[in-house]
Amino acid sequence: MTTVRAILKNALPLIPKHGFTRECLSLAALKLPSSPELPDAGVSALFGNGDESRKALIRAWLKEGLETMAKSDSPSQQPGSHSSLRTLLARRLEYNELVLKYLPDAFALLASSPTPTLLDPRPAITHNISIADEALHLSGDISTGMRWYSRRMALALVYGSSELHQLRSPETALAFLEDNIERLKSLEEAEGSVQEFAGFVFNGWKGIIKSRGLL
Repeated sequence: MTTVRAILKNALPLIPKHGFTRECLSLAALKLPSSPELPDAGVSALFGNGDESRKALIRAWLKEGLETMAKSDSPSQQPGSHSSLRTLLARRLEYNELVLKYLPDAFALLASSPTPTLLDPRPAITHNISIADEALHLSGDISTGMRWYSRRMALALVYGSSELHQLRSPETALAFLEDNIERLKSLEEAEGSVQEFAGFVFNGWKGIIKSRGLL
């Protein structure tokens, strides 16, 4: 394991106390064998100047979130079922809980761009789609063709809107997820609902982008 990867791994348990900060990375170096606290110049040398080092830590935390889903026991429900997906997405929301107060700033930082007045929506979209893809994979989903894509887009919307709700009202996040899963289930099971389903996805993504200040 490289020094960079080792420090990032050591930093993850420190995030609930120190946040997604350069200080967190510096303190994480202390956990390496015979290593002193990493000076600020050392943080920059290994992870980048300024906020680039913080972005590296955020991305490592997001990656661990996906790995946590994969390490969990697979749901025993029917492969690809909405019950399985609900369980997996609920676990991912629970992963947020210890660092919830830091997430608005972390997501805003990932969306930042060299142009101060412009925000990049791609990190938020990638984040939600990655979680949806992992949940469908772990659930044993066997969708093909357009359904493979539409399920990922729709489930990414379900997770993304639930995560936004979690930031505002943590105590009702799981109930909100439950309602969204039930709506998705109804739309997927209803015949002739292609237009309504497309509207659900389009309007939902538009709402997420607006809520993150990206539109």
